[in-house]
Amino acid sequence: MSSSPSHIPLTDERWSAFLNSQSLFLNSPIEGIELFDFPSLSSSQARPIDITLRPQGKQMEQLMAEAIERSDRYDLIVHGLQVPDTGRTIGELDFLIFDKEKEKVIHMEMVYKYFIHDAEEGGEPLGVWIGPGRKDRLTWKLEHLAEHQFPLLHHSLTRPLLDQWSIDPSTVSQQLCFLGELYSPHGGRLQLTESINPKALKGEWMALEKFMTFDSVGILALNQEKPDWLMPFDRSKAMPLSEITVTLIEAVKEGRPVLLSFSDQGVEKKQFVTAT
Repeated sequence: MSSSPSHIPLTDERWSAFLNSQSLFLNSPIEGIELFDFPSLSSSQARPIDITLRPQGKQMEQLMAEAIERSDRYDLIVHGLQVPDTGRTIGELDFLIFDKEKEKVIHMEMVYKYFIHDAEEGGEPLGVWIGPGRKDRLTWKLEHLAEHQFPLLHHSLTRPLLDQWSIDPSTVSQQLCFLGELYSPHGGRLQLTESINPKALKGEWMALEKFMTFDSVGILALNQEKPDWLMPFDRSKAMPLSEITVTLIEAVKEGRPVLLSFSDQGVEKKQFVTAT
């Protein structure tokens, strides 16, 4: 997959899928940080704009900026405010927003991630959630947010940037918008911690070796590219498992987890297939 950004028109299907995204948390996992109240939009119709397809994080930030701008409650002050230091960037603030309902400025950090539950990872309660490629962990992301992203608001180099909007960082509310999808092990019983939002559970996962022992679950669509993991089952792209097996095996053996979407007796489902 090319590392250079590609731009695509924002379709109604992608826009609607984003608006239906779920917070991974019911309450904030970071002390002193509130959860962001996702904009409530009555229409799922997308405006005729182009978005960056990859990297996925930038795509999600663009969709969030669009949601904020279309909301009645929020005004977008700035998106992606970079903090420079002698020729390098020490970080950026994802969003500065004015909340008209509460009459306050919000510094919001946004995350959109996919995690699978693996009890063998053990450790702390949230330590069982890892990236499907096993190169990422929920706890690592939370640590980075708490130790770097949110403190950046109060960095001495950030203050001059905020002055252009007459923003006093001591009066700013810091909030987290952690969206994404969670996947339980196939056939396993999952006991969620109180902080995890059960609505974020979107399906199951299993290792390739185990997956290959199962009979076809029917008509599937292969969401091979990460930016398309957001999308629901698309019957126009569906095919029998026998036709996608070669691509599936190749991708997973290269260390690229694959997300399958399918319809099971009229119910749309998703399933990750991973290397281990």
